[in-house]
Amino acid sequence: MLRAARHSHCAAIAAAAATPLADDIKALVVAATLHARGKVALRAVVSNGGGQPVERAKLARCTLDHIGAHDVPVGYGSEGTPYSAQPHEYSLAGFDEPSTRARVQHGGALLLSALRMAPKQSICLVCISSLRDAADVCRTHEALVLRKVREVAVQGGLERAPDGRGWVPDSSVNNTFDMEAAAELYAFCFRHGLPLAVVSRNAVPLLPMQLANSFADRTECPVMRYLADAQSLGLEGLWLKLCEGKLPARCSKQWYFETFCGVDVQEFDRLGFDALDASAPIRAKLNGFVKPYDVVALMTVLPSTRGLFGAGQPAGPHVPFAERHRLLLSAADMVDVSHVLKLLRDTCAHAKSPAPSAPGPARAKRLTSLRARARAGTTASCSSRARRPRCASPVPPSCAPPCRTRRIWARGAGARAGRCARRQVPAPTRPTSAPSSARSYARARAPRTCAAPQHPLARRRYRSSNRPR
Repeated sequence: MLRAARHSHCAAIAAAAATPLADDIKALVVAATLHARGKVALRAVVSNGGGQPVERAKLARCTLDHIGAHDVPVGYGSEGTPYSAQPHEYSLAGFDEPSTRARVQHGGALLLSALRMAPKQSICLVCISSLRDAADVCRTHEALVLRKVREVAVQGGLERAPDGRGWVPDSSVNNTFDMEAAAELYAFCFRHGLPLAVVSRNAVPLLPMQLANSFADRTECPVMRYLADAQSLGLEGLWLKLCEGKLPARCSKQWYFETFCGVDVQEFDRLGFDALDASAPIRAKLNGFVKPYDVVALMTVLPSTRGLFGAGQPAGPHVPFAERHRLLLSAADMVDVSHVLKLLRDTCAHAKSPAPSAPGPARAKRLTSLRARARAGTTASCSSRARRPRCASPVPPSCAPPCRTRRIWARGAGARAGRCARRQVPAPTRPTSAPSSARSYARARAPRTCAAPQHPLARRRYRSSNRPR
């Protein structure tokens, strides 16, 4: 879940459901990178589906840690349809660490917590997998969702209802994971006028497949290498499913070669690729394009890219508040591919940025000295001027509550007070037989052991405050 960051120019973004697919990881990397830069606030990430939501949540946790978004909570959602994971899907470094599983929590509770803590109308819900978890939250906490969510972005699809008086989910993969949940979420947004942005597969541009390999070759970031491998190995797995007849009828061998291998219809027929089976070395032929479905869905709510999209197809007169929705369902609603490339290049440039260089010898010596002074309970001046005198026997701050002298010193010295040594006073001890009056108790307090302040103004106030009464 993404929420608006502190800056006024940042937009709010909501929860994203991540899976091991390369496209899902790309969207997660983009969101985590913008979170690390302070452009948006990634409030929660919930992974679901495949009968392995915990494993997918662990993968999301590892991805965020590699990008540097350690503060983003991750949860596991609904089980979904059982799925046999391929060996490469969880091969990211850190996935098997015990601490990774310990930092994954229940997704439903995580979403509710993020919604309750968010300001009014500050959340954008981004759904790039099964819509079950989002539909459950909308059904069980309707008032909370309408109060806190600004917009819902879905990578899915819609088509006209048979009676022509509304919209129903189409055959998009994210819809088919749970058609009942998809219909429930779409109907909730249309019924209550909650702004909805739907990105169909027809409104997503093509990206060259070699882009992921070029990013992996130019960086040492484990996530970039994982994305390149997941793209190639994932397409190999897609070819196996195609040969086994596990894909929709619209996904044919000719479609596969035209999309992922750069082979047109004439060359496909001339070379006889239709006779290839699952044993064919398909990886050597991969040289086509891929569609960044989930990245484009995320772009519809990002502050820097939201204005690149048009209004889409009109929702129609039978939908309340139809002008609030953006239905990007056709090629005419497609965003220019250059904007997608720019966003991904900026993301990869951040992911491959080198770590901060080690301090030089002089700075290392200075840091060592400061750490030693901190362990000894003293502080050093941050300037090259003469150091201020310190107390002979410093007392830990927790033992010395603020006294009048220390407050006067802090006010009089101004900005220089932060560079001077703190004067500590032993904690006042009440005598065994406590006097009845406050004046008598003040006289019985322990004597001050701190040196007089060095700032002229503070020194005058110090003398006046300690003048005998």
